[in-house]
Amino acid sequence: MKRGVFNIVSSSAVILLLLSTAARAQSLIVRDATVYTMANQSALQATDVMVRDGLILEIGSDLPVPADARVIEAAGRPLTPGLFAGASGLGLVEISLETATVDDSLALPLLRPEFDVTTAYNPHSTLIPITRIEGFTWTLLGARPSGSIVAGQGRPVLLDGGYVSFVGVPVLFVYVGAGSQQLSGNSRAAQWMLLNQAIDEARSEVRWSPQPLQPIRSLCTAFRSRWSHARPCSATAIWSGIRSCPGPIRSPNNV
Repeated sequence: MKRGVFNIVSSSAVILLLLSTAARAQSLIVRDATVYTMANQSALQATDVMVRDGLILEIGSDLPVPADARVIEAAGRPLTPGLFAGASGLGLVEISLETATVDDSLALPLLRPEFDVTTAYNPHSTLIPITRIEGFTWTLLGARPSGSIVAGQGRPVLLDGGYVSFVGVPVLFVYVGAGSQQLSGNSRAAQWMLLNQAIDEARSEVRWSPQPLQPIRSLCTAFRSRWSHARPCSATAIWSGIRSCPGPIRSPNNV
């Protein structure tokens, strides 16, 4: 069974049927819809969808209607899965120019991969219902770089108005390239140096030090054996499952 998050689409509007926390305790049936699924099959014509306790329970024709069910007559309109809103700051940023409402970044010049933006998520943000009207039912909360190239962690979340609507696993946002070189001593090469050292420390392959960035000669010796393990990476890298680091890793600006 799948979570009951979907859209009924008409020619004039997109009507989102996103079950809120309160609505998950009741039954809902959408009748006579043209259902589009995630499977490799054509649209299901004149189809009913039964939802109970927030889960899609049954799909078929002429389904029996429970006495406590809310009935929505689709009248042949398309019924689709909810759309993905991409990586965003929904529920983290209300007004970008008002710092008191911005919670998607950490302005510390340290590599702190354990920073988690989801603890600041506000499901009652005024931007969320506006997003739902457009048919978007879930997003990936993203951490934005501010103090270092390692911005922090985010996580997928359903836009259903709940505080505990997170799904999937946390992901770590790392920004490399020209757009973030000011966070690594104005050097793109330093970004890879920092990332290699951070990964080594997270794997306990090297002992953590409060001042891990040493003079060039020491760095050449320490990292020569590490570069062979480097892997190609896109301009913005997202790594899953890295939850914490043995300690704060200082950027070149703090040496």
